Amino acid sequence: MKNRSASNVCSLYEGHFHYGLAGLINSLVANSFSGRVFVGYRGELPFWFKGKLFKEIDGEEIFYMPLGDVELFFIKLKTDYHLTNYKPIFMIDLFEKYSFECENLFYFDPDIVIKCRWSFFEDWIRDGVAVVQEIINNTMSRNHPVRNKWKRFFEKNNFEIKRDLNFYINGGFVGLRRENIEFLYIWKSIMDAGYRDDKIELHPTQFKHSLDRTFEFSKQDQDGLNMAAMCCESGISDYGPEGMDFIPGGKVMSHATGSPKPWKANYIILMFNGRKVPFSSIYYWENIGKGPINVLPNSLISRKKRSILINKIFTRFYSKYFNKIMKRFLKTIWYKIKCPSLNWKQAGTIFSIGRCTIIKVAKKSNLEIKKQVSFNDFVKVVVKYNSILNIGENVHIGDYTLLSAAGGNIFIGDDSMLAQGVKLITTNHAFKKKDVLIREQGIDENKKGIIIGKDCWIAAGVIILPGVTINDGVVVAANSVVTKSFPPYSVLAGVPAKVIGYRN
Repeated sequence: MKNRSASNVCSLYEGHFHYGLAGLINSLVANSFSGRVFVGYRGELPFWFKGKLFKEIDGEEIFYMPLGDVELFFIKLKTDYHLTNYKPIFMIDLFEKYSFECENLFYFDPDIVIKCRWSFFEDWIRDGVAVVQEIINNTMSRNHPVRNKWKRFFEKNNFEIKRDLNFYINGGFVGLRRENIEFLYIWKSIMDAGYRDDKIELHPTQFKHSLDRTFEFSKQDQDGLNMAAMCCESGISDYGPEGMDFIPGGKVMSHATGSPKPWKANYIILMFNGRKVPFSSIYYWENIGKGPINVLPNSLISRKKRSILINKIFTRFYSKYFNKIMKRFLKTIWYKIKCPSLNWKQAGTIFSIGRCTIIKVAKKSNLEIKKQVSFNDFVKVVVKYNSILNIGENVHIGDYTLLSAAGGNIFIGDDSMLAQGVKLITTNHAFKKKDVLIREQGIDENKKGIIIGKDCWIAAGVIILPGVTINDGVVVAANSVVTKSFPPYSVLAGVPAKVIGYRN
C-alpha cells in the first residue's frame, strides 16, 4: 500500500448505490484525483470489488483495493444508524479512529460525479468548509421562519450562533481540512440534541425527508448541516446551486437527487412524459464507462447513451406538445385494447374508461362519441341491430350504468350526467296479442329509442323506457321509472315518473 495523505474522499452506500459509487470513483480518476477513497457500507461488498482484507478496528472490517494512483478502502460499518444520519460520525472516525492520518477530507453522496480537475477542490477548502447551496430554499434569509425555529432550538440546547447565513446548503457534499474538524463535532452534537428531544421528529435509524417544515429537522442531516454552518468557528465557502448542476452553468459536480437514479432510469419513458434527461444522468453515463471500475457492459452503456440522445432530440423540438400528444396516444391504445369493438377514432375521443367497463358495437351499428366523455367502473354499453348511440361532449356515465341501444337509437346531449346504476332501454316487447307467445311478437315499433337533451341530470337507479324524450335541463330523481316525455327544465320523480317541480 502506498503512503498517501494529500487527498482523501469518502462516501457511504448500501444496496444498488454501488453503481453510483463506481461512477463517482471513475469521475475522480478522470479528473486527476490521486489519493484515497474511503467507503462506509452495510450489506455486501460490490461485485466489482477485487481486493482483500486490510485490517479490523473495533469489529469493523476494512478491505483494500488498489486502483493505480487511487487507493480504495471499504469499511464494513457496525451501526444501526441510517447512513444519511451517519455522515458526521463517519468523517470524524476517518480523521481520528481509523489511523489513516487524513489532513483533509471530502464527503460525496454516491450519486455524484465530479466534472472539474481535482485541484479545484483542494484549493476550495483553503477558504473554509466547502459546501454547495440547494436549489430549493437556497435563499434563506437570516429572519426566515425556519432559521428562527433553529435559533430557538439553539437557545434551548446551548448552541452559540457564530454567523447568520442567507442561503441553504445541500447535504450531499462537504469538504474540509483537519483544522476545521470542529465543524463535524458541532454537526454531530446538533443531530444528537435532536435525537434526544422527544418533541422533534428525528430518529437516527430512520430516513424522513418528507416531513413538513413544522419540524426543526424536516430534512434531517441536511438541516443539521445547515445548523452547524451557523454555529461553527470555521469559515464557510459556499458554491451556488449550479455547483451540483441544479441549475445550468456549473462545472464542478453533478448530483442525481431524487429518483430514479441514473443507473435505474429509462430515458425513453421520461421522453414519453415530456421530461428531459437531467445533467446528472448525462455525466454519469459519460463517466461510468471510463476509468478503472467496470460495472456495466459496454452494450448497455451504448444503449443508454443512444436513448439519452433520442430524448434530447424529441424533448427539444416537441417540449410544448409532446407530453400531451404522447399521453393521448398511449391512452387511445389502452382504450382500444380494453374495448376492441371501438374504432381508433372512438378510442381517441374518450376522456376516461373505468375498470371492468364493457363497450360492444356490432357490425352495421354505430357509436359516436364526442370530446371529454368519461365512463366510470362497470359500465356496459351495447350497440347492435343497426342502432346508433350518440354521446355529446362532457358527458359523464356513472358506475354500473347500462346503455342498451339494441333496436332503437340513443342520443345523449352535451354536459349531461348519468349517475350510478342508470338503465337506458330502447326497445320493448310487443305483448297485446294474447293468442301469440310474447317472445314471438317482436318489438313494439311504436316506442323505440331514447333522447336525453343537454344539461340533464339522471340520478342513481333511474330507468328510462323506450320512446322517451328527456328534454334539455330535466332532472330525474333517484330510482324513478320514466315512461313518457316531459318538457324542458322539469324535475321528475316517482314510479312512473311525474313532474314535481321546475328549475328556475
